[in-house]
Formats: sequence, structure tokens, C-alpha cells
Amino acid sequence: MGSQRSADVFYRNLHHLLKSLNSTLSNVPCANQSRAWENADRDSDAYIYIIFVMFLFAVTVGGLVLLYTKSRKEEKRADPYFLFLKNSDSLL
Repeated sequence: MGSQRSADVFYRNLHHLLKSLNSTLSNVPCANQSRAWENADRDSDAYIYIIFVMFLFAVTVGGLVLLYTKSRKEEKRADPYFLFLKNSDSLL
């Protein structure tokens, strides 16, 4: 029972602390608001860079997938069992 009471006191004190911090911080004017607009013009083309990098990544991954599937097909053709089946069909 004593631990429950101490937990309630702790949560009550924490609530009052956070409430006072929130009221203190909500009254402070934002000093970086004008700088945010200045930096917005400089970084306005950032989304184009992100799309460009994503496109290069997609091309790279697509090329790797195509090369892998092509190598697997060539590996199957060079398989001795595949060659045996191919030659046995022509014998029948």
C-alpha cells in the first residue's frame, strides 16, 4: 500500500512539473522562425535530389535482378542433366 501511495505522489509531482514546463515553454516566441523561411528557399529542390537517388537505386537493383536471373538461366542450360534431357528428346 505504501508503494502505491509513493507512486501517486511521484506521478502528481511529475504532472505539476510537466505542466509548469509546458506553460513556460509555450510563452517563449520562436526565434528561429525567420531563419526557417530563409533555409526553405535554399533547400527547395531537396525532393528532386531524393527522387534522383531513389531512381538510381531502383536502376541498380533492377539491373542486379536481371543479371542474376540471366545467370541462373545460363547455369541451367550448362547443367549436364539438362543437356542429357535435351539430347534424349532428340533420340526418341
